[in-house]
Amino acid sequence: MPAGARIRRNGQPQACEPCRKTKVRCDHGHPRCSRCIIRRLDCIYHPAPMTKNHDFYTPPPSSQGASGHTNSQTNSLSSILSPMEQNHINPTSSAMTPSSGTASPSLSGASYENATRNTLFHKEGVSFGTTRYSAVFSENQASFGQAIGAATEDPTLRATFVSPKGPGFDMSNSQRELAIVTLLDFPTLRTCEILMENISSFHDVWISPMTIRQCLNQVWNDFGHCLGNDRSRDSVLDLANELIENSKTSLPHPDQVAGSDTSWINWFGGPRLRWEMIGILFTWAGMAFKHKQDWDPIFELPEQQGRNRNTSAEKMRVSAKACLQLCEDYSEINEVIVVLMKNFAKLHSQIISDESDRLRMHFGATGSAIITAGLHRQPFTREVTPLSQHRSILATSFFHLDKCDSLFLGRPPILDQRYCNIPQPLDLSEEDVYQGPERLAAAVRRLDANGWNTDKQIYTVTWLRAVSFLSPIREEILRLSLSANIQYTKPQIDALVVQLQQIVDSYPEHIQYRSLEQGSASVQTRAPHEIYMVTRIQLDVLQCAFLLQRLLVSRGLSNGQDLFNIAQEMISVVLSLWSDREQLRVYNFSFDWIILSYGIPCAGILCLELLRASNLAPPIPATEAMPIPTPVQLSRSEVVQTLTMFIAFLSWIRPTDNNVQLCGKFKKVVKRIIDTAIDAPRPSLIGPQRTPLPSQRLSETPQPQNMMQNQVQQTPLHSTEPHNSMDFMTDFDPAMIAMDDLDWLNTVDWTQGDWLDILGAMSFNKRFLPPPPENYLPVENPTPSFWHENLHELHDARTTPDLPPSSDVVIIGAGYAGIATAYHLKKGTRQNNLSITILEARGICSGATGRNGGHLRPDMYGHIPKYIERAGVKAGLEIAEFEVAHLDAIKKVIEKEKIDCDFTLTRTVDVWINKTAAIKAREVYDLMSSYNLAYMDDVFFSRSEDAENISGIKGAQACATYTAGTLSPYKLILRLAQILVEAKLVNIQTTTPVTQVSPDPRGGFIITTPRGTIHAKQVVYANNAHVAGLLPDYKNAIVPCKGICSHITVPADTRAPLLTNSYIIREDDGTLAYLTPKIDGSIVVGGASSKFKPFPEEWYNNVDDSTLIEPGKDHFDTYMQRFFHGWENTGAKVEKIWSGVMGYSFDSNPHVGVLPKKGPNDQFVLAGFNGHGMPVIWLAAKGIAKMITEGVEFEKTGVPRLFKTTRERIEKSLDSQNGGDIMA
Repeated sequence: MPAGARIRRNGQPQACEPCRKTKVRCDHGHPRCSRCIIRRLDCIYHPAPMTKNHDFYTPPPSSQGASGHTNSQTNSLSSILSPMEQNHINPTSSAMTPSSGTASPSLSGASYENATRNTLFHKEGVSFGTTRYSAVFSENQASFGQAIGAATEDPTLRATFVSPKGPGFDMSNSQRELAIVTLLDFPTLRTCEILMENISSFHDVWISPMTIRQCLNQVWNDFGHCLGNDRSRDSVLDLANELIENSKTSLPHPDQVAGSDTSWINWFGGPRLRWEMIGILFTWAGMAFKHKQDWDPIFELPEQQGRNRNTSAEKMRVSAKACLQLCEDYSEINEVIVVLMKNFAKLHSQIISDESDRLRMHFGATGSAIITAGLHRQPFTREVTPLSQHRSILATSFFHLDKCDSLFLGRPPILDQRYCNIPQPLDLSEEDVYQGPERLAAAVRRLDANGWNTDKQIYTVTWLRAVSFLSPIREEILRLSLSANIQYTKPQIDALVVQLQQIVDSYPEHIQYRSLEQGSASVQTRAPHEIYMVTRIQLDVLQCAFLLQRLLVSRGLSNGQDLFNIAQEMISVVLSLWSDREQLRVYNFSFDWIILSYGIPCAGILCLELLRASNLAPPIPATEAMPIPTPVQLSRSEVVQTLTMFIAFLSWIRPTDNNVQLCGKFKKVVKRIIDTAIDAPRPSLIGPQRTPLPSQRLSETPQPQNMMQNQVQQTPLHSTEPHNSMDFMTDFDPAMIAMDDLDWLNTVDWTQGDWLDILGAMSFNKRFLPPPPENYLPVENPTPSFWHENLHELHDARTTPDLPPSSDVVIIGAGYAGIATAYHLKKGTRQNNLSITILEARGICSGATGRNGGHLRPDMYGHIPKYIERAGVKAGLEIAEFEVAHLDAIKKVIEKEKIDCDFTLTRTVDVWINKTAAIKAREVYDLMSSYNLAYMDDVFFSRSEDAENISGIKGAQACATYTAGTLSPYKLILRLAQILVEAKLVNIQTTTPVTQVSPDPRGGFIITTPRGTIHAKQVVYANNAHVAGLLPDYKNAIVPCKGICSHITVPADTRAPLLTNSYIIREDDGTLAYLTPKIDGSIVVGGASSKFKPFPEEWYNNVDDSTLIEPGKDHFDTYMQRFFHGWENTGAKVEKIWSGVMGYSFDSNPHVGVLPKKGPNDQFVLAGFNGHGMPVIWLAAKGIAKMITEGVEFEKTGVPRLFKTTRERIEKSLDSQNGGDIMA
């Protein structure tokens, strides 16, 4: 018999409580029996197990010394429940005393009644209804209990983990490696302490300050030796193993740990610390980084390795995602993983734009988890415990957020109140809930009859309660707005308006917005968190009122006056936050979201009415309910002032805020509307007369004709400003001009999320695409490129001091195209005595080629299907074969000329991280393979679990590898130029921009430069992005487009994994980047155009490579750590970043050949390479040389037919103003 075992009256050893309750044999082990150890139950030997009322037994203090707060306290809710909730309460609750009929606090923690309820067919605490497959068994457990109990205890029927990768597959190594890498990225103790300083400003019920603080204390107290300053793979291994083992078992029901020697926190922490909680800590840290100011000293700490708000938060997001991955194979859905999923989605939203579809997927997954965990349908009870408050908070918050997200996007909600039973959380502080049963009981007694605190405090849950009361209003707005073929009336909306006002009137005085508007001394001294939360509550109230009025306006049931008034009030509340931005500094992180969710829709209404006031937008349309609508009354000057302030707020948004791009776009739109409204003349226009509605035509008292005219002629808004009748432009219709820019406003539904589609409308509206530059010439001070660190002696050389007076061939541009053309002309197969002059605006190879990634990578299948679809199989495959041929051609010239340009023939790895994109990539690969092309034999495609191992890229869903090359493009081009100059085969004139090419009446051309003129018999335009400056017909066919590239290095004392392959990485959100490794171990990476594509003014028709592209310049910070295994602790950082200007073509194909014009073939173009010139230019230049020296037709050059420049291609681009493939 084990020492310490108690003896029952019959002489047998006493069984522990879990074994006794489930009627299974106990081995009487002390301090815990083997069954409880295996099942991770709390093994308790009750001193008097057969006596009554043993629920009040309190176990001895924990021998572990764990700190925390028990959830054993229960309290009466009978006095504060709503009538609906009262109906669901059992009037004979065990918490009621027969004598008084009132509730008295009682401890229910040690009771195992719930813990031992059989769950073979029914998940604990979840209501599934009568349709579930096991409903009959779960409803009749009393009858089936013995049989079900036997099945539950049968180890052969017990659920065990089965690897999703098949039987026999050992996941331990891969799981352990991911665990080690993740824990190595855990924030340092110093970082955690700094981040904890402002946790009180979160005001997010999903981030519990007490839980975070308690778990951090436990992590650093128990595992500080693993995660300290000497952190290493070996040091974190023990912690990783413990977390993996803990996560393999289901989280016990809270009733099993309540009242025992573990605390409330230790339900998911303490000895049960799991990956879910580690992930929550990562998400908290990520959000805490985002809450910091850009200049915060925390980003100067050595452990931050130069990261900023965004990149620090992204590092935490990646780690949190890894935690989700580590527990998804083992864990069932529980409250803790729901919190992790929700916080992960929120952190992701704070890093990327709130319009991302990826966020919707995260949010939808969280909603499914909420339902799976049963949080959407909770039993109503009179008892208040930390667990019941916690569960009601989570469910209430998600129900509210679900409606907000649906309204933001105009999409149906996930949760429907018809299927939900969610009790309102009580207005209690966290300290009241978690600091002991006595304090909780006292706090509950102090609440008023409606569950509000009577201390006039504003807690996070106070805010939640206030906004959650609006959820039924929001849900009805969604139903009326999104339901198919539904009709509603004005009385229905009016009833909702009344209901909304009743909700607001029910709020305690101290959380009503008028308490901030009274102007008293007490108001001036209110705490920042009170000002912030009361303002946010008011914004939610006004948003509901705004959307209700939008419903009326959209059906023609209102002229929009109330909508306009609410919009003005709402935007003024938004601006009040900005006015108090210094006082509310700790809440600045949320301002970009507030602008998007509350400010932009209101600004849209103000903009629309401003245009109507200026006769630049159609008047309110007539409807059956409003045959002659009354114009909205407003002051134009007041609206302009408000919108101007709003523009200032938009300008204030920080570059590292996740919605800075959207805010920047809307700033430009609103500013443009104001300028249009102010600058446009306002003549007395007589608008088109409305056709009377059928009811008007049948009316016995029709309106006089002149009355109709007066209604249209008058200044629509009764503005107090003098009417401007100056006619200073004849035949000018401001309404028509402005509507060409702004007609999209009338198609925007400001009720729903459609206003975010403004970006799409702008992208395809010719007025929003930047016009061609006034000067196409390259700028004089470009950003320094990595390739230009050691300039060649010929970089700025001139072969002769002065321009030669004439030349047989003048090549404009001394980049890859120009130098390659000259090389083929003079060193090709056909000998000639042609004199050749190359004119370059800056230095040799100073343009796109000297600023690219050094990637000689043929596109063997990626875009080829597009060409096949447009021009047929043969034409499409010509391009693929042409690009593949460049590998051998470049290799041969390098060997022939003995050029030292770091050329390496390697394998390139195309990687897809998005699953959908990976599937499509496989389809393309299969299509190309079906053509039985020899070069496709070189392509290896993997869409299995091996993709991540093959590529080394985190989260890779598929990869393809094939032969490619890397090199220094600058060294290659300068050495070719040197060969030509030393052999006196060409005359190169740098810093000699060409400003004009004009025909010479005597024949040939006069080429004008700032240094003089030169006569040419033939001209080759090899100036790529700048070609339209000399050939205006190409202004839409070849557009200068700006891009960015960077050079990444690691500290001198750090070793990083050696990369031998080049890469094309397509991120989860579709962002594409190219990467080439250098001999010294550093990395060149560029691309990421999708980050700045929504901002065409930053890159489209832009020849200025002296500046970076703001929306994309930070993307490559910590790029290697984010995507490459083994780089997490290398300290890799961007050492240099630069921009370059490429020539993008309207139809994705370069323009090669004779200029399409009448007359002799004496002008040639070689331009428009779409940032993909390395595997195109060399042989295309060879084709141009053959046309010049041999007089062959284009079709005989070997250049793909689709590359031929034609009048048809040029005219097609001129006929369209949407940018063609460039903006697709």
